[in-house]
Amino acid sequence: MKIEHIGVSSAAFVVGGVLAVLWAILGIIKGVLLMFNLQFDIGFTLGFGLGVVDILAYFIVYALAGFIVGMIVGAISAIAYNKTVKLFGGLDISLKE
Repeated sequence: MKIEHIGVSSAAFVVGGVLAVLWAILGIIKGVLLMFNLQFDIGFTLGFGLGVVDILAYFIVYALAGFIVGMIVGAISAIAYNKTVKLFGGLDISLKE
């Protein structure tokens, strides 16, 4: 069984969704670190350390950024795969029932 084509929009949504979840988790961690003033960033941080508000803000911003970046990366990857599959064939996949 070979994969000969990947839908660009479906790949974009899948990668976007995965990165949104992963980046949202990172946003929560960053918000908690900021709340307890345990920043490991270089530079300065704007804000007053509002605790839960920071955690929610980072969660939302990181999730949206992850989704957008994931959609772009997923679409580019699917397009690149679809172009190169003509040269090298598809991916061989073995499925077991």
